[in-house]
Amino acid sequence: MATKVAIACQGGGSQTAFTAGVLRTILGDSGFDQDYEVVALSGTSGGAICCFLAWYGLLTGRSDTGGRGARAAALLQAFWEDNEAHDWWDAWFVNPSVVALQELHDAGWVAQTPMPRWIADAVSASVKDNLRRLLERRVDMQAALDALHDDPDHPTLLVGAVDVLTGEFAVFEEACPDLGYRRQEPHHPPKSVSLDPILASASVPPLMRGQVIGTGCYWDGLFAHNPPIRTLVDRQVSMRPDEIWVIQIDPEDIPSEPTAPAAIVDRRFELSSNLSLNAELHWIKQINQWIHKKILSPADFKTIKIGHIRLGADLAREDGLASKVNRSPAYLRALTEEGERSTARFLRERAGGEVEWDIEPEAHQPRVSGRTTPDGSRSSRGTSPTRRDPSPSRAGRS
Repeated sequence: MATKVAIACQGGGSQTAFTAGVLRTILGDSGFDQDYEVVALSGTSGGAICCFLAWYGLLTGRSDTGGRGARAAALLQAFWEDNEAHDWWDAWFVNPSVVALQELHDAGWVAQTPMPRWIADAVSASVKDNLRRLLERRVDMQAALDALHDDPDHPTLLVGAVDVLTGEFAVFEEACPDLGYRRQEPHHPPKSVSLDPILASASVPPLMRGQVIGTGCYWDGLFAHNPPIRTLVDRQVSMRPDEIWVIQIDPEDIPSEPTAPAAIVDRRFELSSNLSLNAELHWIKQINQWIHKKILSPADFKTIKIGHIRLGADLAREDGLASKVNRSPAYLRALTEEGERSTARFLRERAGGEVEWDIEPEAHQPRVSGRTTPDGSRSSRGTSPTRRDPSPSRAGRS
């Protein structure tokens, strides 16, 4: 029986081109739909966009000659090629200006003074309209809704956002704008689908103002779930994953204390981003611990292993926080290629039983964690009291 896998994609703006490379490699792997089955795709911001495109391709690509994995991989590639700064005015003026302004702001040379409201509204509307057009060029939401009714075996899509008016965290499922909708069983399609939840998850103020859905106004999911993970267990046992593969953009470790203004801003962002991610992962590991201690019944819950595919620190920090708005073709392609290499290594290690899976919460005692190396792997500077998979040779089995 194929191992059930959920893929959780952290947000990160342009750096989620790395995520596209990861997903494309997974979708093209010989073990896809054979050794493992993707049962859920969960994402925030740029990670949500990548998950959405993969979900749409898998949902509508069953009749394609190359298979649904090839269809989803092609959509991811096409979107990121569209998103590159390839027009002369974009490549030589717009993109370099945006990156330079972000760098100057992070370094404290340019104050973040409010621009006139009419200019801010025009910029926000332009950015959001452009993103909507890029998505609409590749997806047909009516086709997605039809496929949801016809295909009960597709992966569940989860997208994270936050209601800026109430502060409540939001998880939209299956691109449905109804926040109350939950896919509790395989054949339970939503009544409607929309691009609005995807845009909500990617709405980073002041660049993109909040996305209004119903009575709520939603901002980027970085402020809430990054990405939604605990919701993966809030459904029948047969739909829950055996493994969660986390695609992590922001490094957790740094070699020394940041002192330069730009480095401080960058580190604050990384800490905030990883705080929400680790809070989600802690919930899964806590359930695992309760199962191990027989507090929860294995008949109602299952142990879920957590693995990481990480963006290397060198690429993640190439231009500090400004790299998250850099759409240079060379940078985006470097990120995509890094995603492909990192995932190929992860899949090889998984097949060989060499992945170090997270299973339970770390004990409350001092520890020395592993560092994220330039290539995204983890070096060990000490042992962690976290319980790992007791049978590494069986890491690839359900």
